[in-house]
Amino acid sequence: LATNERLRLHVNKTPSLPQDGAAWASAFNDLQPALNVAQRAGGGFFEIWTKQGIYRTTTGTDRTATFTIPSGLRLYGGFSGSESALAERTLPAFFITAMSGSIGSSSATDNAYTVVDASNTGSSTLIDGFTISNGYNNSSGPSGGQGAGVKAINGSLTFRNTKFISNTSVNEGGAIYSSGGAP
Repeated sequence: LATNERLRLHVNKTPSLPQDGAAWASAFNDLQPALNVAQRAGGGFFEIWTKQGIYRTTTGTDRTATFTIPSGLRLYGGFSGSESALAERTLPAFFITAMSGSIGSSSATDNAYTVVDASNTGSSTLIDGFTISNGYNNSSGPSGGQGAGVKAINGSLTFRNTKFISNTSVNEGGAIYSSGGAP
């Protein structure tokens, strides 16, 4: 790879085989496996293209589940699922891609504490084209009721084309809680 190229992973809610993320036809059917690959191999080497849909922090009921963003990752949403170049992506608002903390019942009080953990991320980290929604941080534990949509402790990532909707925190940072960084 050239110094400015990244390995691309694809995510599409529609199941496909194999699910290696190498192309739209073999995309991961959930965001979490793609993030795990990027985390294990070093986030700065990857970009993730995510097709429209709602991606949840967990399929179970674990309120501590979160989307952990590795430093240097470029995370793009708002794709129709046929693009081969980033310039082919239309406005992300046309293909809504959501990272959601909604779990359990229809009540918000059992949602994930924090939808996205972007702690310890550098300035080359990007989240572009997502709606981050339904975090409900009422924890008195390690998360301390801070950061329902995004927690960015020592995080200096960039948000572009991103909406924060229906995130509630009992202390600070309903949408974003940042401490020690510069998002």
